[in-house]
Amino acid sequence: MQRFQFYFCAALILFSQPVLAAETSMFGLGVESFVWKEYDSDGSQLLKESGPRYVLTYQYKSERAESISYEFFADFYFGDVDYDGQTQTAIPVTSTTQYTGLRAEVLVDYHFLEGASSSLAFIGGLGGDGWSRDLKDTTTSSGAPVSGYTENYLMIYGKLGLSLQFGSPEWRQNIKVGARRPIYTEETIDEFFVTLNPKPTTTLFAGWDQRWTMSQDTTMGLSIYYEHTRFDPSDVELSAIGYVYQPESDMQVVGAKLLYSF
Repeated sequence: MQRFQFYFCAALILFSQPVLAAETSMFGLGVESFVWKEYDSDGSQLLKESGPRYVLTYQYKSERAESISYEFFADFYFGDVDYDGQTQTAIPVTSTTQYTGLRAEVLVDYHFLEGASSSLAFIGGLGGDGWSRDLKDTTTSSGAPVSGYTENYLMIYGKLGLSLQFGSPEWRQNIKVGARRPIYTEETIDEFFVTLNPKPTTTLFAGWDQRWTMSQDTTMGLSIYYEHTRFDPSDVELSAIGYVYQPESDMQVVGAKLLYSF
């Protein structure tokens, strides 16, 4: 757990550097629909977690300097989601999983095609996401107790894509699409004394942002986003309960944030 916290804090410090020159900021609240699935080697689903998570966010977008601009956000998210899965011996169980996490991302926009009120840009950057996945104790249908445990994840990833921006002095929109791929992943289970490294794959992301200028110092915003992450199975590692591995895992998040600057 200490190594998890060190890596994630280091990533946050690294990714936050461009924000030191920020001239404007936006704060907000959000909610996201979260789904996590795991699959056996034969493709059958082992478990599904789904439900809402809640988000506190800070966002920043720089002014243009010639053809370059920067974007940054940092989120704290949390929520209890439904767990529908099975024990190590394949007995079906239901429970609740508590998620708590921090994520941060910085993107550089290179504007290469401009119109009277619009521009098209290449975007690229780095992000970090660290979360705790706390599976609560439960029982089987026969009443037998099943102990929960906590997994801690760290993911550092890169993004590449396109951004279309258009609008007027009173409002502006930004549409993003592209691909992202983890650069480093780590999963620690302290109860089992084991660290796993789920293998990364390339997935898609998309986002839509709307900003309304209310006054010289006030801006309202709405951000809608989709993020997809998929891990191939990790290597098998020896733990306190024997040999374990992280199966193929798929995470999808669809969220919306309301933003305000002052």
